[in-house]
Amino acid sequence: MLPLGVLLIGSLLAPPVTGAATQQAASGIVRALSATVLAVVVAALVSGLARWVPSAASRVLLSICGAVAAGGVTTIVAAQFDGPGAATLPVALLVAAGWAWAVFVLHGRERVDPEILMEQIPELDRVPWPGSELPNSRSGANHLVPPTVWQEDVQSTRMRGLALFGAVVLAAATALSVGVTPLWGSVAVLIAGLGFSAAVWLWSSVTVRIDHQGLSMVSGVVKVRLLQVAPEEILGVSSAEIDPMAWGGWGLRWTLRHTAFIAKGGPGIVVHRSSGRPLAIEIPAGTERAKGGAALLRQLGLPARDLNT
Repeated sequence: MLPLGVLLIGSLLAPPVTGAATQQAASGIVRALSATVLAVVVAALVSGLARWVPSAASRVLLSICGAVAAGGVTTIVAAQFDGPGAATLPVALLVAAGWAWAVFVLHGRERVDPEILMEQIPELDRVPWPGSELPNSRSGANHLVPPTVWQEDVQSTRMRGLALFGAVVLAAATALSVGVTPLWGSVAVLIAGLGFSAAVWLWSSVTVRIDHQGLSMVSGVVKVRLLQVAPEEILGVSSAEIDPMAWGGWGLRWTLRHTAFIAKGGPGIVVHRSSGRPLAIEIPAGTERAKGGAALLRQLGLPARDLNT
């Protein structure tokens, strides 16, 4: 609701728009106002249905609504003060992105009861109840864990193809936009396309590593850590056949319910995390290799009881 308050104050303080740009400005204001009101209505519905809407979905939906509302308000206020201009859209997008991030952080994520999650994990796949020989990583004793390291390389030809396809589309879109759209539009297309292609290419080849710090996925293209699962997040680990259709398809799948990295389907590791979103990773080396990684990762995981401390 806060963007509407900003809009009201801006409307009271802004001078009236006059001159030849009046109709153009009014048309833009109407569109922006419609989008803002619609976003606020959807946000109100999501908040009112909080009991039935999953917390992760609610968080994402409210962030999107906040972005639309903030961008719409920025467009309206800028049009009232300065009239329509080429700089309005980049500023509105920047404000929308910042507002979406703020809503995403402030809305938070509902804490899932570890005991309920543990009931959903097969008993043999749960992390062992540690004795004195298995340290509590929250106490800073990770160095006592045997320095066993397990790692495997996983490559996705589909993601490489997608990155190359994105690069081709980027080149075509940039060439077509030059001279037709403003310079900032061509630059925006170029930046967005480069970001997409680079991100997909980084994920096309990864090294899955299990050590005293938990499980990590490091890009094989550039040595950048893409994902980290700390020992205290692990409730259980399963070795299973990874079916792409059950996890949303091939490549990287990042959804509200789970995360998966699948090359073509086959043996893999499923990490049951305290967030309630399992992580599935295909291990092309075979079933026995996947079982070994799962067993080691279970030894590093902390018991669910420790998550309540």
